Amino acid sequence: MLASVLLSSSACGESEGGGDTIDAFTDTGESGFTAGTSTGESSASAGGESESTGTDSSSGADTTATTDDTGSTSGDGDGDGDGTTGGDGDGDGDGDGDGTTGGDGDGDGDGDGDGDGDGTTGGDGDGDGDGDMCGAPANHITCDAASSNPNQAQAVGLNCPGDATNSTQTTAMSFTSSASNAWRVAHQYGSSGDWQAREGEQMLLITTGTLSAPSGGIITQSNGHHPGIGGDNTNPNNVQTLPGPINPVNGSSGTPFMGCDFINDCSDSLQAQWALGGQAAYDLIWFDFSVDVPPETYGWTMEFNYFTAEYPEYVGDEFNDIFTVWSTSEAYVGNVCFVDGEPCTVTALASAIANTGAGGAPPGSPRLAGTGMSSSEGGATGWYQMEGPSLPGENLTLTFAFFDMGDAWWNSVVLLDNWRWNCEGCDPTIPGDCGVNPVPQ
Repeated sequence: MLASVLLSSSACGESEGGGDTIDAFTDTGESGFTAGTSTGESSASAGGESESTGTDSSSGADTTATTDDTGSTSGDGDGDGDGTTGGDGDGDGDGDGDGTTGGDGDGDGDGDGDGDGDGTTGGDGDGDGDGDMCGAPANHITCDAASSNPNQAQAVGLNCPGDATNSTQTTAMSFTSSASNAWRVAHQYGSSGDWQAREGEQMLLITTGTLSAPSGGIITQSNGHHPGIGGDNTNPNNVQTLPGPINPVNGSSGTPFMGCDFINDCSDSLQAQWALGGQAAYDLIWFDFSVDVPPETYGWTMEFNYFTAEYPEYVGDEFNDIFTVWSTSEAYVGNVCFVDGEPCTVTALASAIANTGAGGAPPGSPRLAGTGMSSSEGGATGWYQMEGPSLPGENLTLTFAFFDMGDAWWNSVVLLDNWRWNCEGCDPTIPGDCGVNPVPQ
């Protein structure tokens, strides 16, 4: 089940930060990614058996020459597997094994025409019963050891040297942050030891404030850094147009995830929060990457951990740091980081922060030591997994954006790690199937 929403309001307000209005987003940041190259796989077409045309003798025996699975032109000749040239597979036209000219034509006799024998229209379609093979890397490798100086993509599990059996290569990517201290690659956040990389040795951290440089792979920050002295960074403020293709406009036909227009946000989760925050982003950091979806792969997953100094005071308020992950796919277009119809903000994730049993860390938790949260304000959700759909063979683009709403103060941090393909995928029209769920503790 998705985490439930805890809604509350506060009479207190944040002081709004200043900044010049930016009418349209312009990429003026540094590229933290190395240049991506297209490494699309080429797959051979499936071979099929070729059968030559023959004629029946006057005795009615089948003299058709066939090619069996050994590749020779000799064999049982009729497709029924009994080793004779007479039988049900030699001219009834349907191949269903019943000796009549009527049937489903797939050889299994269940009437559904897909060849898997289960009586449904879904199946592997070739009659071999082995199911379609997922082409996602089966032996995923990591390449983010500190000694190798990994970039942002490698820190989350992408672009490792290898091939299609063990790595996922991006076909395009960019990382935009004019503030070099608004992101880091590190092994651990804080001094408690609770917030470490989920796979490999390193993870990516992004913030609407500032992050100290890691020491020995560990980032520590003084108590109260994010609510107070962390303050603003040099990333753009008062941005009124989010980086494309993100568009905080409802994209469904009126019911979230139904009747998507494939232009706007089919989750319908961003528009209300964007309006509540004054339709302007502060301390905006963003990045994107594109990947070719492997054969028979219907989804992807990634893990994140959301820390914010806005908890609990600004739950349900306009000051709501938004972390959005926008999918551009033939399967779905819109925000994927959502909880019960809300984008990933302190409001939507408040119940996760309070839920210590599922990994949350509310104010005062010893697990927050060294993360820059104060003893009375600030918390963390613990690790959550977001999941989105994809279609085999398409080029999928994901755009990640993180920004303050309302002003540039009281900041948040997101840890990101463990990108993976998900062969089965998810269906956004099924409640709770896509979106955000806690990682088992």
